[in-house]
Order: sequence, then structure tokens, then C-alpha cells
Amino acid sequence: MSDSPDLEGAKSRPRSSVANTTRRARGAQSKEGQPPGRSAAGGAEAANELGLLVDLGRAISSFSDRDELLRFTLDTALALLGSESGSLYLYDPETEELVLTMARGPDCEQRLGTRQRLGEPVAGQVALERKPILVTDIGTDARFGRRRSRRYQTSSFICAPLLVSNDLIGIITITMKRGQEPFTGDELRLLSILAGHAASAIESLRLYQQLRALNRELEGRVTRATDQLSTANERLATLQAFNESILTSVPMGVIAFDRAFLVTYRNRMVAEMAALEVGETLSALFERLEVDGSQMRWEQGFSTALKEGTPVQFLQVNCRDGRVADFLASPLRDAAGTVIGGLLVLEDTTRKAAMERKLANTERMASVGQLAARVAHELNNPLDGIMRFINLALRVQPAESPAVEYLQHSRTGVMRMVAIIRDLLKFSRSTFGALQTTEVNQLVEEALKSLSSRAVAQGIEVRRDFAEGLPPVRAGNLFQVFYNLIANAIDAMPEGGVLFLRTTHRDGYTEITVRDTGQGIPEEVRDKIFDPFFTTKEAGKGTGLGLAICRDIVQKYEGTLHFTTEEGRGTEFTVRIPMES
Repeated sequence: MSDSPDLEGAKSRPRSSVANTTRRARGAQSKEGQPPGRSAAGGAEAANELGLLVDLGRAISSFSDRDELLRFTLDTALALLGSESGSLYLYDPETEELVLTMARGPDCEQRLGTRQRLGEPVAGQVALERKPILVTDIGTDARFGRRRSRRYQTSSFICAPLLVSNDLIGIITITMKRGQEPFTGDELRLLSILAGHAASAIESLRLYQQLRALNRELEGRVTRATDQLSTANERLATLQAFNESILTSVPMGVIAFDRAFLVTYRNRMVAEMAALEVGETLSALFERLEVDGSQMRWEQGFSTALKEGTPVQFLQVNCRDGRVADFLASPLRDAAGTVIGGLLVLEDTTRKAAMERKLANTERMASVGQLAARVAHELNNPLDGIMRFINLALRVQPAESPAVEYLQHSRTGVMRMVAIIRDLLKFSRSTFGALQTTEVNQLVEEALKSLSSRAVAQGIEVRRDFAEGLPPVRAGNLFQVFYNLIANAIDAMPEGGVLFLRTTHRDGYTEITVRDTGQGIPEEVRDKIFDPFFTTKEAGKGTGLGLAICRDIVQKYEGTLHFTTEEGRGTEFTVRIPMES
């Protein structure tokens, strides 16, 4: 028996109260063994009996454990009726059998769990008929034939069904009355009343436990549904955040608008480009971008897109702040396919437009280069003839003739033209020669040897830091690259200095570095040094094509040529060539 039962609406009954009720039931027997209600003072006995039954009903209703309830019911019946033995069966509706669940008396432990079919004497017959039975002597009772159990010392017993609205719950049987006297009708009535209380308590407990099981199942379902809903909400939030991240991360502005051109969504890029907020109209966007209205009649185009359900685009739209943008508007549909608004994507194409212009200029320069190459080829022969005749004229003129000076100036000018034409031809080449592979260190060393006399004449110290085991490269025109870079470094140190040459290999690239300790490159011309025909050298000492040719050659190797410089401390050029080339 539980000290604090879980039954709703039922208060826990202390063990002492249950024990007092049991003792009161035992005391209900008279000293002569008479059952309650048989004394001369019938009214007092009836009142005592009624109070006892009320207490028993309350005690029985206080249990929350079925086995404790059954044990109390059987023990109370034995005490009330002054008996030594009894059995309590519960009905199993699935097998339609009685199962011995609680027993007192001889062989009680061995008999627990035995089953009895309905209709079999004695309990089976009581269960079938659903009526209590009193047997004063089973040996002489015609209902059961002449039978007597060796297990019991007496032949009298009483048996009552446990019923709730005529539904069978179980059977309670009491035998072996003390004093060897037979049971009476009053005792059978008391047992029936006790059986009724027990049946109601058992059924209530069953229904309550069933209700608790349903509640637990319902709680489990609610918990699982709550967890599933929470998981779904988390997934939805994650998906929403992911979608938001996508729209935030795209390098374009994205705007959703309704049919009245009111903004319903805009990503971060739009906010940065035009400070546009949700709830504003698209006209605010174009006003802040200062769109050229002559290029873009957006309202008419967007209305057509929403009406016809087809995208519309405006490309290379100029803004008054100098930016260039592309606009693409497409219809926005709901799940049913109805157009509910539009989606506008805008991209800042300023850099793209600048690159396209630069590409166009490059193409024009390439055409000019090709034309220059053809012109150079055509000028070679006439210049060669002019140079030959100038040389012949110098030979035949007396040294004191004024014509000698004129002819020498002419010869210098022609030589200048020949150098320019030679560099033009180099610059216009689109491929490099298919020479054998050579070590980078050897190419750098050969270029240095070609210029060593100039370096020595200017008092320049050469310091080498060549890495070993560099992969060989196809020589091509790389010699010319190294030659020009070393020559420029020597020209940058007319009063002497240190020339550093370093080769190394890192991250899949071979690096060649040429550094001087000259005056450096002035900041105002640094972005022009790779332009063709640009030079900082004195007239007659450079054509301005050397670095342009070097960069062109390196790019054909899929490499890079860049520089760092500091005025007063020198310049460093670095060539990076990938291994694959």
C-alpha cells in the first residue's frame, strides 16, 4: 500500500488508520464468535456495522497500488469474518478465465496464478451467475455433489462476486471459519458489501491507471510534436537565415516590389548603393542613383514586365555620379502563378565598363602595333639605303668640310630611327622562339655578362643569390627580359652602387629579382613605366619600349612582372614564371 496514493480526488489514508479499521473489523466479532448484527441490541450493532463498512469503504478507496488493494481487501474480509483462509480471483476478459491473484491459508503460495473457467464449481459458477453463494456444508450441498476438500478443515464457505454495473471484476471466497461454525447469511451480506467496495476501487484504479497511461502517451505525443515543431522552426529559421545570407552575399542589389512599385524587400547591397529602405518606392532608388532618364524609362518598362509577365532589362545605364549600372526586372509570382509584383536586380558595372573600354583600347593598340610592324618592315630597306649613302658621303668628304657635321647628325638620327624600328618589331611579335630549355641561373648570368663592361665602368658591385636545383625553362625571349631589366638597373646607378640578382622557387613559381640602389622611380610616373614609348631617360638613350616588351614576353609565359620602388633607395623588379610554362 502506498503512503501517498496518486488517485485523483482520493486522499492518502495513513497506515495507522487502515490498521485501526482492520482491528475494528476483527473486534466486530463477539466473544462467542458471533458476527455483527446477531446480538440482542440490534440497533447498536447495526449502527456499529454501518460505521465499520463506511470506514472499510474509505480505506479501500485510498489505495493506488492494485496488489496492496487486493491484499487489504482479503485480509480485511478474513478479519471481519474470523476466518483463516480465503482466495481472491480476478477476471481475465481475454481468456474468459478467473486468475487466482491473492490467497491466504494452506498452499496459498503454490496456488497463486492458477486459472479457473467460468461455470466450474465453486468460484466459476459464482462468476458465471454473478450471485453470492453460502455453503454451510459442501459435503451435503446438492448443488456441488458430495465433495469435500482435504485442504480445508471446515466444510462451510462463502463466495461473492466483485461486480461493477454487473460487469465481472473478480471473485472473493472465504473458508475455514474459526470455531468450526458454518457461515451465516449476515456474514455473506457483509462479504458482498465488502466485495462491492473492492470492485469499485479496483475498477476505479484500473480506469485511473488507464487514464494515466493515456495521459503519459498524450504527453509523449505532445512532447514529440513540440520537439518536431521546434526542429521544424529551427530548420525554417536556418533556411531563412541561409536564404538571407545568399541574398546578402551576392555582389548585386536585389529588390522585391509590389504592383504599386513599393519596396517589400531589399538586400544589403541596395542599402549601401542607394540607402533604400522597405516601404519606399522605386522612384526613390532612381532619384538617389541619379539615373539618366533619357536612357531608362523604368516605370513604363517595369509596368510592361508586370502586365505581360516577361522580363525587361536596361543595360549600361549611366548615373550622374559617374557609375554605370545594369537593371533587370522580372515578374514575381505566388504559388498559384499570379503576378504579385516584381524582382529587380541591379549590378554596378562601372569596372566592367571600364575594362571593356580598356579592352577596346587594347584592341586598337594591337591594330596600331600590327600597322607599326608593317610600316617598320617597309621602312627598313629605305633606312638601310639612307644609312649606306650617309656612310659613303662621310668617307668622301674632307674632314674640315661643314657637311661632315651635318652628315653625322643625320647618321645619329637614322640610327635612332633604326633602334625604334627594331624595338617596334620586337614588341609586335606574338610568339617567342622555340629554343631549347635552359636553366634560369644561366640565362641571368649570360645577360649579366653582356653588360658586365658597363657595370665595371660605372663602379657597380654585383651580388648574386642564386638558388640551386631550379626547374629549367624554355629560354624563348627570357634572355631579352633579363637583359633589359639589368640594363635599366645599371642605367639607374650612373655614379655606382650595388646590383642584386636573386633567383628562388616558391609556391610553384620561379622568381627572378633584379634590384638596384639608384634613385628610384618618381611617384608621378610609376603607373606609366610599362606604357609603350614612355621613358625617363635622356633623349637618344631609350625608346620607351624596353619594359613594355619585357611585360609582353613574361605574360606569354603566363607569368607576372611587378616592381617596388622607393625614391632615394632604389627599385626592385620581380619576374614570376609558373613551373607549368
